Amino acid sequence: RRAGRELDALEVLGGAGGVAQRAFKGDLQNAAQAPAAGAAKFRAADRDEEVVVDTVKQVGAKTFFRHGQVWVDSTATAEQIKHVKKIERFSKEYFDLAARFGKDAARYLAMEGSVQLRLGDEVYEF
Repeated sequence: RRAGRELDALEVLGGAGGVAQRAFKGDLQNAAQAPAAGAAKFRAADRDEEVVVDTVKQVGAKTFFRHGQVWVDSTATAEQIKHVKKIERFSKEYFDLAARFGKDAARYLAMEGSVQLRLGDEVYEF
């Protein structure tokens, strides 16, 4: 339903919704660079405001989905998440992971907020 409403809103040519859409399209076309990765933006024509959607994040070769306040590695299975190993950020175990998995893991370990990360066959939360 929502997708249908959003698609219908794109057909609006007049009024505040149409003006807002044209302004947003112009902003995108005239931008000097692409928006930063990690958060999608769209213009809510009914409210004439920009909305940022930050439930998906691409970091390196991995995609993370936000579930509540936690970023979850998309490659982690439900079974692996049931047995998540919680580690304290910047603890010895945390740095041991960085040493064991090398620079590829470093970008994921540097993510802000709570993260569930699959490395090998294990899922770690920090």
